[in-house]
Amino acid sequence: MKMHFKPMLPALLLILLPAFLSAQIKVHPVAEYDFQFRYNTSSKVASPFHGISAGARVNIPTSNYFSFNLGLQYRYAFTNQTVAYYHIQKGDASLSDHNLEAPVTFGVRLPLKSGRRLFIDLGPTASFNMYSAMKPNIDVLGYRAGESYDLHKAGKAQRWNLFGCGTLGYEFADFLSVKAGYRFGFLNQGSETETIKIHSITAAFIFNF
Repeated sequence: MKMHFKPMLPALLLILLPAFLSAQIKVHPVAEYDFQFRYNTSSKVASPFHGISAGARVNIPTSNYFSFNLGLQYRYAFTNQTVAYYHIQKGDASLSDHNLEAPVTFGVRLPLKSGRRLFIDLGPTASFNMYSAMKPNIDVLGYRAGESYDLHKAGKAQRWNLFGCGTLGYEFADFLSVKAGYRFGFLNQGSETETIKIHSITAAFIFNF
């Protein structure tokens, strides 16, 4: 089924045009950490991952309380527990991947008596996996120690994911906001025979320069 985006463009421009004309658009550098659980629904096991990302968010206010946010960031994730992908004991191999992500969120800003603000952001994040690799520390399952193996060539990883994200944040100072949230990946990140879904708890710093 084809999706037609052209009829939607005039309406989208009408929504965003007031914000552009008001010259209130701001670009914020973002640094984020996330703790991931990659759960294999076929074998009922999970691998914990650590993720580190950096990028920028464009904040487009549509009123005093609402905003539209676009972003682009790079995320590096790693683990030494590869059981969700390979049946290898903890510490016998490591796994890492590199991702390019584009979050799109709708934000609500709530002013506080202290002069600071709380904010809530909800929306999807599109993620593209540029490279995923497994590196065994010992010779195991036919893999040689110290060599790097591409998960995409092995058919054990997918390129695209779509996350549903929700965050709660606080404007800690004029130049800094902090936020925490949860995100869930809807698309399978495993092979055609094994389904792996990603759950993440996130914490981020947003710089208000």
